[in-house]
Amino acid sequence: MNDDLTPDERTALDALPLTADPPRSLEDVVVRSLRASGVLHAPGPRRLPVLLAAGLALFAAGIAVGRAPLKPKPHGARFLLLLFDATSAGTSDEASRVAEYRAWIRGIAHPGTIVRGDKLAPEARLLARGAAGISETPLDGEPPGGVLGGLFVIEAKDWNEALALAKTCPHLSHGGRVVVRKVQET
Repeated sequence: MNDDLTPDERTALDALPLTADPPRSLEDVVVRSLRASGVLHAPGPRRLPVLLAAGLALFAAGIAVGRAPLKPKPHGARFLLLLFDATSAGTSDEASRVAEYRAWIRGIAHPGTIVRGDKLAPEARLLARGAAGISETPLDGEPPGGVLGGLFVIEAKDWNEALALAKTCPHLSHGGRVVVRKVQET
């Protein structure tokens, strides 16, 4: 409330009912003044279709944007790091090794570096095409070249960066080998 009122003005103001509607003439004066200043626009039959069309266009644009796949901007080329174990025997300190690999990933990761990393299950099947068609052979034991134990897919700007990252992989310190392959762009 305004404290600059005289005692008579305060008394008159307090005497007004709290639920009284303003006179119609005052409402008309306020509406005309707001329209003249551009704050309030007169309702017009042409505005409704325009507003509906704009609303539908925004709704359709929102749906289109929502369905668009989000593709991160590639850091460079993709490379596959294939981790070959020295032996097929599992290690007794599997949990500490997994923790070591996770720490390595966190240490080299920056946006776009690590795309995926997985440990592979020991079961494997070898498929080969021969004279009788395609044969399937379970791989019991170690295939030539060692057991493929896991993989990482990384992004690097070039071969040098991919090889530098691969050289820091803890798999090498456990007697394993890392094969680096560039993923062919399609």
